[in-house]
Amino acid sequence: EPTDADGASFMYTELRFRGDGTWMAQGYVEAMDERMECAESGDWSVEEVSSKSVATIAWTVGETSCVGRDKGSSTRAQVTVGSSGISSALFR
Repeated sequence: EPTDADGASFMYTELRFRGDGTWMAQGYVEAMDERMECAESGDWSVEEVSSKSVATIAWTVGETSCVGRDKGSSTRAQVTVGSSGISSALFR
């Protein structure tokens, strides 16, 4: 789960990395008792490969409709890839 906005909880419900170096996500921001659906997209890259199935990737927000999220913000995660895609992510 990426960095939260002040006083709000942010969660991706779907996150897809494309082979052309772009990504898209669906998610929501929850503040007080209100949940606001939103979407983000941008660019991504592999920063470091640790093994055949583990790598650190970074993605930058190019567009967002999520309250409290900013264009240009970056997220890094160490991901483990299984037979059906990313099986786990440790956000950095």
